[in-house]
Amino acid sequence: TRSFDPGRRVADREFDAALHASDVLFVNDREADALAAATDVDPWEPEDRVVAIKLGDEGATVRTPHGSVSHPGFDVDPVDTTGAGDAFAAGFLAAALREPELTGDGFSHDPRDYQVPILVGNACGAVATESVTARTDLSWDRVRDRMGESPETDLLIEVRG
Repeated sequence: TRSFDPGRRVADREFDAALHASDVLFVNDREADALAAATDVDPWEPEDRVVAIKLGDEGATVRTPHGSVSHPGFDVDPVDTTGAGDAFAAGFLAAALREPELTGDGFSHDPRDYQVPILVGNACGAVATESVTARTDLSWDRVRDRMGESPETDLLIEVRG
């Protein structure tokens, strides 16, 4: 499994090899637009990979060749957003990799398979904003507590196929 997050200066860098080798791509909406304009990979309409688009306080969307799944995120009073995107990626991957059928010979392209990873990723990102610095304790207990604040998760997760 190979994941890649090109970072905010996406248009200023040359990373075609890493981009094309990734199974999962993590970008925010501005980075997705920049990649679509500067490369042959369109994060908004992926042909051969999973793309997690981080939307800040609006949650995230996971796009695959077969559709998308979205989660609106969690209400937080952010102290420091440094590292929230990395925390999202860590939670997303941790949840996805706990399900071997998602990652067998590469990540699944069924958007329904990412309902739990997007929820966990958003919870990790929310927890990360509640402390100063990017060194937040992302224990499963804290993440589960954050997810417990949400109504039933299937009501918050929108799948399009």
